[in-house]
Amino acid sequence: MAGFKRSIFVINPKFQFKFSLIVCSLILISSLMYPVTIYEVFEAIFRQNPSLGEKMGNSRSQLLTMLAIIQFVYLIIVFIICIFISHKIAGPMFKLSSYLRNVADGNPIQELYFRNGDNFTEVADLYNQAMNRIKADRNNDFVYLNEVKAYINNLTVVVPEDKKPVIGEITSKLDEIIHHLDEQNT
Repeated sequence: MAGFKRSIFVINPKFQFKFSLIVCSLILISSLMYPVTIYEVFEAIFRQNPSLGEKMGNSRSQLLTMLAIIQFVYLIIVFIICIFISHKIAGPMFKLSSYLRNVADGNPIQELYFRNGDNFTEVADLYNQAMNRIKADRNNDFVYLNEVKAYINNLTVVVPEDKKPVIGEITSKLDEIIHHLDEQNT
């Protein structure tokens, strides 16, 4: 449904922070080669020309400090982007969990929709197909139970008197089941 706007971006903090930290850690580990390479290049220059090393020693420190600051800012930006990306995963899973919890609590089965741009929209479609199938099967069972109840009521005419209490119990149980199914259909 397009009408919903995201206002909370951290729906599943454990998943979202873990996802973001893993991505940032991979970026940090892969980018550690740059300061090491820069340091080694400066060391090679200093070994070949020691007088240049005294003049450029401060430049190396400044360059490495600037590189560390840029890397830190970059990681913060990537972390925030990962939170937004992971929200498109955590949001649908949160909504699906809520819907399944509602069904388990006995609430009516409704259609499930994810927001535009969320991942796993096919899960919502499959959920809706499954629930529609369950509803259709339940309705078929409801109709069949009503037919069975009518057949049993017709049998009460020809059944001996000593068997009528059993038929009464069966009819009573069918009434309970039909009533229960009828409540769930509304």
